Amino acid sequence: GSAAILSWEGPEPDVQMARLIARDGCTQADARARIASQMPVADKAQRADYVIDNSGPRAETERQVREVYRALLADLAARRAGAPR
Repeated sequence: GSAAILSWEGPEPDVQMARLIARDGCTQADARARIASQMPVADKAQRADYVIDNSGPRAETERQVREVYRALLADLAARRAGAPR
C-alpha cells in the first residue's frame, strides 16, 4: 500500500533560523544555507495528504494533530475492511 504524506508548516523564516542556530549551534550562514536547500513549504504542502500548521498556538497545533491522527486511523480501518481508499 501507499503511505500518507504529512507536511508541517512551521514558523516564519527568521524564527526558523533562530531555532536552528539555538538547537544546532550553527552559524547564521549555515542555517540560511540549510533552510535554502529545503523544498519550499508551499511545494511540500501541495504534495502532502495532510498539513499541520504549527506556527500558531500550541493548542491549535495539538487539535490539528488529533484531527490527522483520527483521519489516519479511519483510513487504516477502511484498508483493513477492504474498502476502497
